[in-house]
Amino acid sequence: MAEQQKQEQAKVVEEVGLTGGAAPQREHLTLDSARRVMLRPVRPDEDVDELFAAGHPPGVNLWELTPRGPFKDTTEFREYLTSLMGEETVGLTIINKATGEKVGIITYLSIAPAHRRIEIGGLWCTPKYQRTYVNTEACYLAIKHAFEHLGYRRVEWKCDTKNDKSKAAAARLGFTFEGVFRKHMINKGINRDTAYFSITDDEWPAVKAKLETRIFSDVYPSSSSA
Repeated sequence: MAEQQKQEQAKVVEEVGLTGGAAPQREHLTLDSARRVMLRPVRPDEDVDELFAAGHPPGVNLWELTPRGPFKDTTEFREYLTSLMGEETVGLTIINKATGEKVGIITYLSIAPAHRRIEIGGLWCTPKYQRTYVNTEACYLAIKHAFEHLGYRRVEWKCDTKNDKSKAAAARLGFTFEGVFRKHMINKGINRDTAYFSITDDEWPAVKAKLETRIFSDVYPSSSSA
């Protein structure tokens, strides 16, 4: 029975463009561009140098509350990028359309096509573009694609309860807080209680309208230094 369920899930994953095979197959996954940001599947060999630099700025640790990282070198970082292209994971490179810069990553996680449920997470962005339009547009694109192109009915957001920035981001994006899974994980030897958020397909039209108003109203600076 378990094997049959796995085969059925693999079939659904392939039909919606999220195949569980080798990374090159993910190139068939295309996402619309937003106003200033575009997403595409991670290409480990092509992206490793620029994303490693973006994710490891001097004196800043972007990985404190994440399961992995920071990474000691590009070899280790390439392994991380490759791991984002697993059966239940699709890493997406965030690109600034105006400059072509690769500025971060957002990831589809916990892909459950049989239940039409998917998570967005693993989101990080180089400090230059934090508190700007980048995170909002990247999340908007990932959520929109999940609902409107892949046919999911629930998009999840999960984070450490100590991650106040992530919880605030979930609220700004229109996610509904659902509760806390206590002692949910051990992250780098430390207990993690996990906050759960979601948007459902029936909520998406209203959430989408609010996000598009923000995206097209110039409410964000072009960079964190602006």
